[in-house]
Amino acid sequence: MKIKIFALILAVATVLLAFASCGGDKGGDTDNCQHTFDTKWSTSATDHWYAATCEHGEIKNKLAKHSDDNQDGKCDVCEYEVGHTHTYESNWTFDEKSHWKKATCLHRDEVDKLSLHSDENLDGSCDVCSTHVHNPNPAGFCTIAGCGKQTGSIDETNLTDLVNAVVFQKYLVNGGNISYDFKGPSNTGAAYVANKLDTVKYIFGKDNYTYVKVQSESTNGDATGSGVYETWHQLVGAEETFGIIKQDDLDLALDMSNVDRLNGYYIALSTIAGDYGVEETLYALYEAAIGDVIGELEVYTDTEGNRIVFKYNYKTVFVNYSEVTTDDGRGEVYNVNYFEVEVGFTYSDNYALTALDIIVYSYTNDPGTADGYGFLEPDVDLDYDPVTDTFVLRENALANVYTINITQNLGARTAENPYPQSKFVPDDFDLYLTETEDEETGEFSYSDLLAGDINAEVREFVKLYVRNCTPVGTSLHFIHELVSFKLYKDGVEIENTGFDSEIAFAAFTYHGEQRLFMIMPKVEGSYKLVIYVKDDSVREVNIKVEEEESAGGVKLDENQFAVEVTESYSWSNPYTFTATQAGTYTFVLPAGVGFVNADAWDAAEETEATDDAPAPYFDFQTGGMNGGQFEIELEANQSIRFYVSASETGSFVVSYSVA
Repeated sequence: MKIKIFALILAVATVLLAFASCGGDKGGDTDNCQHTFDTKWSTSATDHWYAATCEHGEIKNKLAKHSDDNQDGKCDVCEYEVGHTHTYESNWTFDEKSHWKKATCLHRDEVDKLSLHSDENLDGSCDVCSTHVHNPNPAGFCTIAGCGKQTGSIDETNLTDLVNAVVFQKYLVNGGNISYDFKGPSNTGAAYVANKLDTVKYIFGKDNYTYVKVQSESTNGDATGSGVYETWHQLVGAEETFGIIKQDDLDLALDMSNVDRLNGYYIALSTIAGDYGVEETLYALYEAAIGDVIGELEVYTDTEGNRIVFKYNYKTVFVNYSEVTTDDGRGEVYNVNYFEVEVGFTYSDNYALTALDIIVYSYTNDPGTADGYGFLEPDVDLDYDPVTDTFVLRENALANVYTINITQNLGARTAENPYPQSKFVPDDFDLYLTETEDEETGEFSYSDLLAGDINAEVREFVKLYVRNCTPVGTSLHFIHELVSFKLYKDGVEIENTGFDSEIAFAAFTYHGEQRLFMIMPKVEGSYKLVIYVKDDSVREVNIKVEEEESAGGVKLDENQFAVEVTESYSWSNPYTFTATQAGTYTFVLPAGVGFVNADAWDAAEETEATDDAPAPYFDFQTGGMNGGQFEIELEANQSIRFYVSASETGSFVVSYSVA
């Protein structure tokens, strides 16, 4: 019994001791407390711990920062949702379409800044990641230099896609051949065949050179014809070409226009022999097909053979208002042409055009003409109703057939220009002082070859005609593009040689097909004209100018007279001329001077006279820098009054002749 009582006392003492040691009294010591803790984690945004279950709540067991070594967004210890901030590489990763930055954390599927490539400056590099950006043409090939990779496919059964593709691959063509002919009935119904077989060889050279040679053989009834036509030209700019043409055995001549004109009987092939090949012709035919087609456009494809054919038909109608005899009498006639067109083309595996065939069947209601009168013949093909704008083909319709066949070669454009531009740069030429026109033939001849210095007078035009350019074949058109000049007076260059210059006027200009220099010194002195070709000095001309005094300051020959202009740009300067004999008087006016018939001018009440004004009426106010001339029939001692106008005041010499 004593033992049980002792055990009970001991247990109570232990509880009281524990209570006292955990601060059961107000002065409890936590250091002597046997803390107890929760078995579940307590958490904050940054830490986790076990909270105390004793009265010392500030005590935290196993306090630590969250950790997420497996980067699953949860603390590896307490599973608190800590979230995850992905980290990424600083360098770009890319494919052909997009770029992005790869994750450096464990989440390898995560990407940052994913976007499509952009190349706004079209330099072939992405504006963001600098990787190559394809710029595909309609054939799907990248056009960036050094690439050429096909990045897309073409629907070869789609006519629009295929035509666009072969047109844009024209740069792969380096030459080809063309031939065409025509077959059809005559106006009288008798069948005939007129063949025109023109073989065209064209070569695309590097640096935009193109060489074309046409060998023509044609037959029309008993008539035959043949010839050789060669052209070469270089595309200098969008609107400018430099070209040389040669026909048969004629000398080479330079032509500044685009000379690649080859015309078929119906379809103009103006672009076939040019820098752009036949692709533009194909595109024009396709546009006509989808724009003017009557009925459905038929398309036949053979993708294995890389060939496609499309057929279409259309008509043209215009009204002929001339007097023409028809079955319905005389009057206006609606001329109708109806066409059935078949276009077949073949292309390479990379969609470059290798062949083009065009067949046109043409029907018309135009019977042709004979002796100026229209007539109907059995071979008229169709009847047209202008009220309903419809037509029907006759049973005996017989088409005119036009056939054009083109083949093209593919390969690098390495052919050299056979006529280099340097061959036509002149190193010298002759200068003549006099030009004479043959009244019967209209041809010009030149005399007074310049051999030394020139003596001239003030306000007298000196004209120097350019002839005999070397090398042979140099065109005067070409010279005009290469020639420049400088004019000096007493050793000092005249900066402004325009017509308003107070010292001298000078120009390199043309008279018809003839190039010439014109100099009009306005004050006396020693002048020098220096002529340059491609900035190289090739000629010097010395002109000595003296002011020869006489009445009014102008020396007059027998068939000359002086007019005084006191007010420029005004018809207020009168002059009266009296004929010394009967005949046709030809007056030659100096530059910048104009004459009008004073009587006609007065009759028109000081307005520009009309055809109803009293005759004779002469108005040369537009004579310009070259002056002007006119003729008038006068009787002996007959006088005629003029008003004179000029761009400047002063005394001007007028020459005349009598025939």
